[in-house]
Amino acid sequence: MGTAGGAQEQMLYPGRFSFPGTNLPSIDFNSLLGADLATQGVAGARGGPLMALLGRDLLEHFVLVYNGLQGLFTLAY
Repeated sequence: MGTAGGAQEQMLYPGRFSFPGTNLPSIDFNSLLGADLATQGVAGARGGPLMALLGRDLLEHFVLVYNGLQGLFTLAY
């Protein structure tokens, strides 16, 4: 994988994204890239630690509207 610090080897894992407390179906993936996000942060972010980076392979199932001025997003299925 290419990173800002140069090439880095990462593991691939099967995985599932689920959305507890909603009627949204789970989405299964044959191959997700493993990455240590424990030390990563997002400037101005509220809440807990960064848990995942959502890529186009997941977002293609939804309509994402991001309001950058208010720091809000809406995810529709």
